[in-house]
Amino acid sequence: MRVRRPVLALLCALGTGCGGAGPAPEFAPGDASTAPPPFVLRSSAGTQTASQGSSCVDSGQGGGMFGSVCADTAPPPAARLSVVRPGETVRIAMAGARLSAAEASVHPLGCPGRLLRRIRLGGRETRWRVTLPPGDYELSLFGRFHADDGRQGDSSGVAGLSVSAEAALEIVDAAAGVRKPCA
Repeated sequence: MRVRRPVLALLCALGTGCGGAGPAPEFAPGDASTAPPPFVLRSSAGTQTASQGSSCVDSGQGGGMFGSVCADTAPPPAARLSVVRPGETVRIAMAGARLSAAEASVHPLGCPGRLLRRIRLGGRETRWRVTLPPGDYELSLFGRFHADDGRQGDSSGVAGLSVSAEAALEIVDAAAGVRKPCA
């Protein structure tokens, strides 16, 4: 998550927004106005909701910086894998929001340091043709958003992808994915 240094210093002084090693944020149902809309990956297998990462959300009710709620976390692993065919076109979006200054970084499952490609995201939905060889991958997602209900801010998340010509088109637990040592 990008936070300007003066804002980060103020957040640290207030005891929030520091660390980055905590668990992914959990928002209570009453926190809907401060939770970011989820990233979603749509494919022939169905719709996968990405694992939530860091975010900073302004509810749209005014109040400037003090009207924002930020959650700074370590990047989460993909919890699920959408099984797709080689050459299939998938859609990446943020539910109920428009994305700007957004991208997906693609890397092998469990190997965030091995960047394979970047996908520029924007608007209501981005279509991406999967040209990866068979295998398991993570899409690290980040972007600024403007939600239909007035919320705005930035958010990150991780979605999983399994490219296979034979496997059933379904969304599976990422723990079932092939894990190769990162080289």
